[in-house]
Amino acid sequence: MLKRIVTIMVLVLVFSACDQVAPTPVISLPTETEAATAIHSPVKATADAPSATSTAPVAAPTDQAGTPTVPPTLAPVAYGPENFPADVDPLTGLTVADASILNRRPLGIKVNVYPRWTRPPWGISLADIVFDYYHNDGSTRYHAIFYGQDAELVGPIRSGRLLDDSLVRMYKSIFAYGSADVQINDRLLNAEYANRLVLEGTRSLCPPTDKLPLCRYEPNGSDFMLTGTKELSAYGTAKGIDNSRQNLNGMSFNSTAPAGGKEGEQAYVFISIDVYNRWDYDAATGRYKLFGDNLYL
Repeated sequence: MLKRIVTIMVLVLVFSACDQVAPTPVISLPTETEAATAIHSPVKATADAPSATSTAPVAAPTDQAGTPTVPPTLAPVAYGPENFPADVDPLTGLTVADASILNRRPLGIKVNVYPRWTRPPWGISLADIVFDYYHNDGSTRYHAIFYGQDAELVGPIRSGRLLDDSLVRMYKSIFAYGSADVQINDRLLNAEYANRLVLEGTRSLCPPTDKLPLCRYEPNGSDFMLTGTKELSAYGTAKGIDNSRQNLNGMSFNSTAPAGGKEGEQAYVFISIDVYNRWDYDAATGRYKLFGDNLYL
């Protein structure tokens, strides 16, 4: 089969959830909780007080790609930039197993990948699109957008950056993040979409629930904040957010490679000694796999 054409944008890598993949590891943790996670209204940012975190065992994030399978030979298809069929995800061009999953807003989640010991992250390979962008001190952070698939766990969740303002507007998403610099928080929390921002209120222990979608897990003092996409979406709906299907027109997808292109076996982006991305094409699955820290993430 024709290999995909790799497009590299400066400091931004977008990877598409191109196959159905194995679910994120399931947490088996106590369900004790305290107070509800807060969706913030347009107000000035304030700091949260520290509280207890979970130290119960949790399954570590693993390679979400699952067992390689040979991609089937399909008839050429093309979708977009508008008039997508009801069961086609407009952010990936893929048919979803259950069209009802698209009857909601996308979910944006800010995910940490630095320092190295926090990697690999939970749930990223189930995202529709992931923006990996430079933020400071030689490191990057993910803004992962979930829509056509759910992930039982996503994280570790960390602080926002200025680009998140544009991405929330672009994808009309519910956005979960771990606070931000006061100037950035002021912009986010006073924007017209402020009721769609989900920040941690009083801390609660994992696993995430519909009432407490952000939870804490502390393996060896790491203190990770995690969420689940189903719980995050349900929480938004319960809090009165308009969580209906949005107009996400704009992207085009075609299973036939454009004429005149060249096969791309590998793409490499170097940010710093601690942050780099290498994508290797895997003919067995028809996908590009992200390599880092001597393993495929």
